[in-house]
Amino acid sequence: MFKFKKRIAVLLAATMVLGSTVTVFADDVPGTQTLNATGASEGHVERRIANVVLPTVSGAAFNYTIDPERLVKETNGEKYAGVTFTDDAKAKGVYFLVDTNEYDNKTAAEDKFKFTNKSTFPIDVTVEVKAKDATADTDIALVSKNAIASATDASLYLGLKVGSEEFVPVLKDEPASITVSVNAVKDNFKTTVSGNKYVYAERTTGLTDWLTTSFQIEGETTDGNKGEGPQIAKDTTAPALEITWKWAENGAPTSYVSDTTISGTNNVLTLTLPEGITVSSVKCKTATTDYAVLPTARYTVANGKITFVKETVNAFSGGNFKIVYSDGHEDELTIQ
Repeated sequence: MFKFKKRIAVLLAATMVLGSTVTVFADDVPGTQTLNATGASEGHVERRIANVVLPTVSGAAFNYTIDPERLVKETNGEKYAGVTFTDDAKAKGVYFLVDTNEYDNKTAAEDKFKFTNKSTFPIDVTVEVKAKDATADTDIALVSKNAIASATDASLYLGLKVGSEEFVPVLKDEPASITVSVNAVKDNFKTTVSGNKYVYAERTTGLTDWLTTSFQIEGETTDGNKGEGPQIAKDTTAPALEITWKWAENGAPTSYVSDTTISGTNNVLTLTLPEGITVSSVKCKTATTDYAVLPTARYTVANGKITFVKETVNAFSGGNFKIVYSDGHEDELTIQ
């Protein structure tokens, strides 16, 4: 027991000696160190892709013939050897060429007049049909479809249909105009790496069917077969048609420009463009000429405005400018 206590005493004494030798100096304070690091970004991928496949038909696809006296039906098409007229064509008295040597009272199969949305966003498609010469004295009267049966004078119905919408009549002072929406198929796009850069683009495999819409024109006249019913005069003509189609991003402004008129004193207009959209070109027409591209020296686009040279505006007074954008949208201006 004595030895144990003695060892404890020695141990405690040693501890005290060691403890008394620890010295804290005033200069021993915590140190400070500063490190620099860099930040990086993987970058931005533009996911807005505008790509709409438009109909490629010519104006001839809409040429038509009226037959209010049903002469083709009465003669069993004897004038047109080797040509087929559908039952609807013979019954309704309007003939559109829909295939080689084949006529119907409606324009060709709708897939020939189709809009395909391959964009990354929904679009609005607008189709308008206007009777250009409906004011001509010799033109047959234009009426609605329901008015054909009760009309006492020779009359013509022309109707426009877009997508699943109902047919809308083309009238003398009222063009038929229909707007429908076509959604995007976002699953048909993906982000890939090309040239060590991120690219958002259409898939090359595994595509879902793109969404589409199409349009059609139909016609019917009053029935004056065999001299019974409304007859036409020998100089009666059929109105020429003007067919216009355009598309824009769904929800986008109906016009990208601040005014619908322009003059020598109002030659600067404000542009409100969707992201990524630019002015592609400007076209001009007069009362006696069709649209032609206007040289870029005649206008400038800068700081959200389009400015036309005053002398150019004055030179084309009474005509029209048409601003064409990179997404296919167009704005028409009346030159005062």
